Amino acid sequence: MMTKILCMLVFMCSIFASAEGYTDTKCPKKPHTDYIGGDMGMDEIDSEEECIQRCLQFDSCVAVTFLKTDSGKGLCHKKRGGWEREASDQRDIVSIDVQCIRDEIRNTAAECPKKPHTDYIGGDMGMDEIDSEVECIQRCLQFDSCVAVTFLKTDS
Repeated sequence: MMTKILCMLVFMCSIFASAEGYTDTKCPKKPHTDYIGGDMGMDEIDSEEECIQRCLQFDSCVAVTFLKTDSGKGLCHKKRGGWEREASDQRDIVSIDVQCIRDEIRNTAAECPKKPHTDYIGGDMGMDEIDSEVECIQRCLQFDSCVAVTFLKTDS
């Protein structure tokens, strides 16, 4: 019998707003740096933060290289590891260690007070069946308006 956790995404108060705070503090961005190799795919997206969120969806994604294009969009290159750091003369390129962000999320989640037997009523954004509390928090981080989660363990 496998225990699953139902993850309720809630709009309440500011706990986890986005990955932006992590990249600006303990997990610095590396401007003018290209991570060569270890590619997992490329997405055309709007921002560095969205690129980080895409990477966080995959356990094997540990870094990203984001290149802003002339169209105003950006190219997000997700990396699985085995990449080499290389200086770049392109002014609109930045690389980010997403594993550092993932570690910060886990550390923050461990430090945040849990309220057993508590359900945040109202403000629900949706519900997912997932395998861990950390995955639930990572899902929450995909939405700027998601700021808290409620876990419900089930046997299914």
